[in-house]
Amino acid sequence: MVEIILILMLSCTTNSVSDNLALTPLESKAETLSALNKAYEQNSADKSASYNLAYALTSEGRYAEALEIIDKALELNPEIVRFYTLKAYVCKATFNYPEYERTYEKLLELDSAHTAVALELMKHYEALFESEKAKKMAALVLKYEKDNKDAIRVLYSNDDVLSAIASEKEDSGNQYKYEKPQIPDLSSITFNPLPLTDR
Repeated sequence: MVEIILILMLSCTTNSVSDNLALTPLESKAETLSALNKAYEQNSADKSASYNLAYALTSEGRYAEALEIIDKALELNPEIVRFYTLKAYVCKATFNYPEYERTYEKLLELDSAHTAVALELMKHYEALFESEKAKKMAALVLKYEKDNKDAIRVLYSNDDVLSAIASEKEDSGNQYKYEKPQIPDLSSITFNPLPLTDR
């Protein structure tokens, strides 16, 4: 079984994420999907078989089928981070943003040091003008990446700055009485590395 999956994995290469997880098999896509489906049918509880098939289906744009496999795999293996990242990708691709947010938030409960996810959620919340949620994600990023400029910008941005600028406008010369907010000392934030896992 492991040899079959290894052979199947070696028969496929993936392009960059910008290519929408495009599957580029050395053989035909239909044969690869058939083999992945057969491996999954033989043992649907197998993490690798589930992930490989869900990934291949996602790369083909067959999101509903992929999501079904991912949800079943998460029921059996709720600690596997890869399934959450793939599910979030599917949810975002299908414009299911509430589920996208819940999926990434669940992933961060399991692995709070996953700063790429926290950054993505931070930018998502920022685009939705949900500043409190964006700031929560920024604080999480800064816990592990103390010099992340995007997170610093979001966390220490002041929502009232524009209204304060407008209200403190001087009568003469259109000058503003406004001082740039100071970034507090981040040296008090501690780094707690997580043990290495296979996730």
